[in-house]
Amino acid sequence: MNLRSLCFACLCLIVIGVTKPVCAQYILPQDTVPKPVEDSLAQPPPQLQPPPEQPGESAPEESLLVKKPQMSEKELMETAQRWVKRLLFRGELDSKVIGAYAQYQLTSWSEAGGSFGPIHARVTVAYLGSVRWQDKSAEWLQAVFQTMEGEPVLVEFDLTVPSGMNVREVYQAFYRVNRGVIRSISIGAPPGEIDFDSGDRPAAEGAEEVRLYSGTYQAEKFRGSGEGGLEVVIYRSASVRPLGIVRLGYGDEGLTYTGGGNDAAARFVPPGVR
Repeated sequence: MNLRSLCFACLCLIVIGVTKPVCAQYILPQDTVPKPVEDSLAQPPPQLQPPPEQPGESAPEESLLVKKPQMSEKELMETAQRWVKRLLFRGELDSKVIGAYAQYQLTSWSEAGGSFGPIHARVTVAYLGSVRWQDKSAEWLQAVFQTMEGEPVLVEFDLTVPSGMNVREVYQAFYRVNRGVIRSISIGAPPGEIDFDSGDRPAAEGAEEVRLYSGTYQAEKFRGSGEGGLEVVIYRSASVRPLGIVRLGYGDEGLTYTGGGNDAAARFVPPGVR
């Protein structure tokens, strides 16, 4: 190889050595690629965290933790009636759409933070049309209360209420547990006792936007009081049929709207009633 060829070869090697790292610096590492921003509204509600340990204490062993016992049928019926009644008596019944239904979840609740923690139960209310009761105009509703703690239990109600926007009483009611025997039941306080739910007259506090997992609602906010003097906060929107309730806070628990539709059908029909 002559001197001229050797110089040319050396020059090529120098050029390659310089340009190679220069090209490499434009290759971005994979972890620098921006990740898509997740919608915080699409995330599941946060779970309750255990309280912090106190100084000098250690966490109890799992075998020593007390598990919540299964409710008796009496406790179950009282709880189911209580929440169905709270919804009915604080809603505004829209009877224009037969088959309209709304679903709710029962959780811990605070006015500042909204709903949080595990789901205790799910509640559904459906409007099934106009009926007659003892020659009076009436409306037919059905409600479902399903527990979510321990072994799930299903309680279904068949309700006849007076016609009109504000429900203050239930003419006639039936229920069944886990699709069993249909029985009659009285919804409301026993004779001689004050029914704090039917007697509550919440005061309007103005418009407020409510953002939930199911959507964003332009709602009217109301404040009242319930059983035992507990504070009640109601958010209503005409777009949520049949009762208009978007959120119902009652003390430290609350019902939050999760979805609905217009194609509900009767889950059961009490013999000789419809």
